[in-house]
Amino acid sequence: SAVVQPFGASWTSTNLNGRISIERIKFTKAQSEMELMMQQYKEARVNAGVLKLKRYETDNVKADRAMMQSFFPELKEDVTPFQPNTILPVASIDDEKIVYITSTQG
Repeated sequence: SAVVQPFGASWTSTNLNGRISIERIKFTKAQSEMELMMQQYKEARVNAGVLKLKRYETDNVKADRAMMQSFFPELKEDVTPFQPNTILPVASIDDEKIVYITSTQG
């Protein structure tokens, strides 16, 4: 019988307007899976003509920082330390604003 492995984590990146930029399901929390997704995310941003990535948040900065900065070196510029009491705008997603990018080609 086949062994079914449930996914281990979900990774979603949104812009400040709440639009999903990329969403992937990871089977493990391995850095190698994240590196493949980062490469695809970078290619998709280039293909969409998006400017430099200016902000990225993660739940594990110590583990993710070096990898994120290797794919997006602009994240090293004008760094502002995290302020835990900052009030952020509420993000909402309207159905008509959802755009699907199914390939990093073209």
